[in-house]
Amino acid sequence: MQSFTINGQTITFDAKKHHYYVDTQRIASIGEIVEKFMPRKPVRVDKERMQNAAQKGVDLRERIVAYEINAFNDYHVELQRYIALKRQHQFDVKATNILVALHDQGKIIAAGKMALLVESPYIKGTGIADIKRMQHLDLERLRLQLNLYKLAYEQTYKKRLTYIKCIHIRHHKKDYVDIPIDKSVAEKALAYYLASSQIDTALWMK
Repeated sequence: MQSFTINGQTITFDAKKHHYYVDTQRIASIGEIVEKFMPRKPVRVDKERMQNAAQKGVDLRERIVAYEINAFNDYHVELQRYIALKRQHQFDVKATNILVALHDQGKIIAAGKMALLVESPYIKGTGIADIKRMQHLDLERLRLQLNLYKLAYEQTYKKRLTYIKCIHIRHHKKDYVDIPIDKSVAEKALAYYLASSQIDTALWMK
């Protein structure tokens, strides 16, 4: 369990279950709000294969964070793609695994961890960059997820973000993808979640 204090409220994160709590009250993750508002399309893929793919994504994110925090370089091919991408686009990582909280009327209703906070001499302001390893990006779903993170970051830290990026790495592929800023899609998802939160809360507390 990890605990963080944000705006006078304590958030606890259970990394094993990937659950967030305010005091003892279970709250949504931002990913859960995305799934509720925009469910994934069903695909016929072996469950074990999907779990292996998800774990590879987690491993890549951990490698990148270790590289940024401790300059740890294990010369993994996908980490090398990240280093090359960073050199190509000249972005600087200011923070990693940033805890953010979505608020409504002063209450924390959801939380999540952003991958990277970035700056570049070629882009004005500060941005967020998520790390994805899947074969094909679902750009509509990604736009929703990252705009929710942007809204949560600005609510939590009272600082404006001016752009959103996705770092897409898989094997030898590397792309630094622009994601449109769309506050309306984040607000629609948030309103939808709030309208159904009584049902969700009852399920989460089981």
